Amino acid sequence: MPRAIPRLSALVLAFAAACAASSSSAVWKSVMKDVGASYKTVHRAIDPETQGDLHAAAHAAREAARLVRTGYGVHEDLSIPRFGQYARECEQWLLAIAHEAQSGHGARARELLRGQDPCTKCHEAAEKREW
Repeated sequence: MPRAIPRLSALVLAFAAACAASSSSAVWKSVMKDVGASYKTVHRAIDPETQGDLHAAAHAAREAARLVRTGYGVHEDLSIPRFGQYARECEQWLLAIAHEAQSGHGARARELLRGQDPCTKCHEAAEKREW
């Protein structure tokens, strides 16, 4: 009888972990949708052809960075190699864009936006294109 309890406990713990991972994944998917919306705002706001709003770009980039920061915090997925590192790189990239936009350097913000893509590394590591 004593052996059944540890097996049952292990089974319950495994089930709880699977449920938590599923819940965390759903929350992260929602976070990624919000990051995507902020990214689109940044992209539109630094577009020189539409006379974009650099202040709005800076605000949206900082908001996206705030959301991505949870990827090396409460939403870090330890099953994906370097997930937290990728989240940090993405956060730094977004903050650099925000800094340039806030400083009135639209060309530099555009260059950063188009010249790097730390998002792809994480999506490829997760073997997903969409969260």
